[in-house]
Amino acid sequence: MKLAFAVFALLAAVASATNHYGHGNSTHECTPKTITEVVTTTVTENEHYRPTPRAAAPRTFNVKVGGKDAAGVGILRYSPEVVYAEIGDTIVFDFLFRNHTVTESTFDSPCVKKAGGFASGFRPNLENKPGTSKFTYKVVDKKPHWVYCGQKQPKPHCQAGMVFAVNPPSGTFQQFVAKAKAARIVARAPKKIQVVVGGKPSPNAAPLLRYTPETVDANPGDVIEFNFRANAHTVTQSSFENPCKALDGGFKTGLQENPTDTDRKIIRTFTVPRTGKPLWFYCGAPGHCKKGMVFAINAGGKFKEFQKKAMSS
Repeated sequence: MKLAFAVFALLAAVASATNHYGHGNSTHECTPKTITEVVTTTVTENEHYRPTPRAAAPRTFNVKVGGKDAAGVGILRYSPEVVYAEIGDTIVFDFLFRNHTVTESTFDSPCVKKAGGFASGFRPNLENKPGTSKFTYKVVDKKPHWVYCGQKQPKPHCQAGMVFAVNPPSGTFQQFVAKAKAARIVARAPKKIQVVVGGKPSPNAAPLLRYTPETVDANPGDVIEFNFRANAHTVTQSSFENPCKALDGGFKTGLQENPTDTDRKIIRTFTVPRTGKPLWFYCGAPGHCKKGMVFAINAGGKFKEFQKKAMSS
């Protein structure tokens, strides 16, 4: 009986509401607003419609490469050794004492450069001044990236445990360190590096006043072969502070003339000495240095500054 009465009351309420809205009486226009408010409140409370939090802005991670300890002894490590980063974040490597690299490898071969991987080249900083030489890597994916120092003098840094990782899976970084320390040290044969001095881009063109390439990275014992082309040039060692002034006791080829621009007619060689310092050179033919004809070995990112000094000297 009570159920029948409840059903009857519900039907009566529905009929009354239908009759109430059906006449279009303007005195009742506020009532639908109340219904809309109820619906809106219901949607807001539904967790599927909560606003998505805004993504965090890209971050910058600073990593020290090498340096000195309190006793002045060189440090063979990256600090920090591991970074967990998102796509779009930036890692800035600040090279400190003495001469290191940031070279991408693989987990299975920690001390071997990965084909197509990123690499900074050698970045010497004998003064250990922060900010002198930096290398920037922008994170493009969430995959692990493995890194080592390619310096082998006076001992291989990678096999000494100087490694780094971006987004390594849990528990794998120490395995990577162990693999690096156990990596076989391969005796490296000296390289021959070809550098063209001057030359013509085409038979009727004016001779170039430049070395090609203008800067190279090399290890002690490597041999630089200077191939003198048109017209007449030198390779003369100088210093960063005085780019167009011969260094006392430095390397000098003297003036080499090749007006016919014959390839490999004149070859002079330079063996890279065992030093952690960059090596600077210029062409001693009249006016060539001031036109930017300079060259460097292991410039550590400072070649353009060296060239600018030469042109303003």
